[in-house]
Amino acid sequence: MSGGNACRNKEHRPHWRVLLRNAHRSAFNGYRLTASAYSEIQCTQCGHVWRTKAAYVATLPNA
Repeated sequence: MSGGNACRNKEHRPHWRVLLRNAHRSAFNGYRLTASAYSEIQCTQCGHVWRTKAAYVATLPNA
């Protein structure tokens, strides 16, 4: 899922929010929160959600 459904509209970047920072939930671990190198991002303008480990995540606010 990393980057596949990412918002690519540069004008939407101020609307990007971090849903899960450096973590993920998976059916394989009973949906418990697990540490991860990736964060889950959402664009509140277009609704796209994606996971990334890009450095820009550190500059984004939490949802």
